[in-house]
Amino acid sequence: MFIQRQHSIANQKGYVTTARGRRSWINPHARNWENNAINSPIQGGAADFTKRWCVLFHRACKQDGVDFPLTMIIHDELVCDVAEKDIDKVEKLMVETFNHTAEELYPGVKFALDLKKGASWACKH
Repeated sequence: MFIQRQHSIANQKGYVTTARGRRSWINPHARNWENNAINSPIQGGAADFTKRWCVLFHRACKQDGVDFPLTMIIHDELVCDVAEKDIDKVEKLMVETFNHTAEELYPGVKFALDLKKGASWACKH
């Protein structure tokens, strides 16, 4: 049903949208337009989610007086450099803002958050 709906929307409007309403234009003359109509809202939605999560996480850190520890974003991962004394507080803020983002963008849909700690991002992958 989702696939047929995405194809129909792309045919009618020339674009599909993410959960936040961001448009992704579909070229009907491209060989892979049908795949793009399906994949674009999913990947774009993940990008929207990550950006919104960053904003909420930043606000929460600022409100709680914690230095914003985000050092990079890799696809849908937030990589943070956290002082030892702030680890518990930052983890709590990450979980709270992640869950808030999920509920805001996709009400009623359960998302899983996998937090990992280590000396570097590379050692966790």
